[in-house]
Amino acid sequence: MTALNKQAMREELEICSKDRMRRMALALLDELEAKDSTISTQQQEIRTLLNALEQATEKRNSDITGQKRLIGWRASDYTDETSDPELAKNWAAAIGVLPIFEGDVNTKLTAAGIGVKGE
Repeated sequence: MTALNKQAMREELEICSKDRMRRMALALLDELEAKDSTISTQQQEIRTLLNALEQATEKRNSDITGQKRLIGWRASDYTDETSDPELAKNWAAAIGVLPIFEGDVNTKLTAAGIGVKGE
């Protein structure tokens, strides 16, 4: 319902007799206007929060420019990580996968996807 229609309905109801239906209709119009106002306020708050989030994200991204970006995870037998098989076995029990960082020397990126060095 547009604001013009609501105002026309309100004016029409105000000149009608003071019966129960008129009071109910006016109460419903008041409720509808209050909800419209609440929605408008909430939309503005959402826009403000999204703007703040975008700025914080940009700041965070600019703060970590020197760090490697995590691009995935890979399963490993850990023998590529160390020449000590016992140490590799200990890692395998504690951690089932290794992170893949952008530019990782143990990882090669292929056109088809992500591969593990030596595959």
